[in-house]
Amino acid sequence: MGIPGAWTLPVHLTFVFDREGHLLIKQGINVCMKTHALASSFLEMITSYGYNFHIALAEAEAELAAFNSCGIINVVLTDDVDTLVFGATQIIQNPNVKEDEDDVKIYTVDAIRLALSLMAGIFLLMILCGGDCDFVGLQGCGMGTVLSLSCAGMGDDLLHAAWTCMPLELEVFLEKWCHHLHTTLHVLSNSIPDTFPNPQVLMLYANPVMLWTTGQKPPDTVGWVPCGLDLGKLAALCELLFTWGTLEGIMSCFQEHVWPGMALYGLNSNVGIVTALPSHLPGTIVEGTFHLSSVLCIIQRQKGGKKS
Repeated sequence: MGIPGAWTLPVHLTFVFDREGHLLIKQGINVCMKTHALASSFLEMITSYGYNFHIALAEAEAELAAFNSCGIINVVLTDDVDTLVFGATQIIQNPNVKEDEDDVKIYTVDAIRLALSLMAGIFLLMILCGGDCDFVGLQGCGMGTVLSLSCAGMGDDLLHAAWTCMPLELEVFLEKWCHHLHTTLHVLSNSIPDTFPNPQVLMLYANPVMLWTTGQKPPDTVGWVPCGLDLGKLAALCELLFTWGTLEGIMSCFQEHVWPGMALYGLNSNVGIVTALPSHLPGTIVEGTFHLSSVLCIIQRQKGGKKS
């Protein structure tokens, strides 16, 4: 889903980026984040649509999860499972719009918690099966094994220790935890090194570097609200950046991707939608049950759409 696709939905986006120059370990490889050649143009495109962006102190996934868990944003749109480890409470997987249309997969902590301690379970999965911070993990360890260990509480114990123990205390705990792992996984016992797991890897997942963990003030999110599209700026960007950026091309593109969103934005911002519709349709909408998704339902029905 690109910016034009999101513009036609009753949502407000905030884009979060990794900080330039931040050194990441991705699957065992040092990756130095450098600014993409089109980064500045993309940021201009974001602001021209009235959206916001934020540069994370380190990893974007960690700060997205923090924003989500403390209620600054409602949901995280991502494919990166690390966001669950960092504490996000509601995630929408990046949809395949061509195949799935309006259908999306939503993952919430409440929906999964009954079956498995979500954060600790995913945390244990990253440690044993490998992730961005440690590609190798534990050789021969699969999803079924991780699930069994997680249900036995080993993920909860490990995550709690990573959060609460001082370095020397953590070292003592990990020795006992590793011994427990040896006795539990008889088949893999010979392949488990005595130094497993690496405490540095634990900290990368359990206490990622971000504004909250460094004592800095969180970003000012007062302005993270819909502020309307800058049509002139967007047209100028299209003319500058795209080969189709002619008068005819821009008008054609705007007709398909911009005007529907502008109509929806105007409907949402200029009308007290919750009170206006009940007054026009007395007795048809129960007070307190109307949501903006109902606007899409009405529009689609008027167009004769197949979905409602």
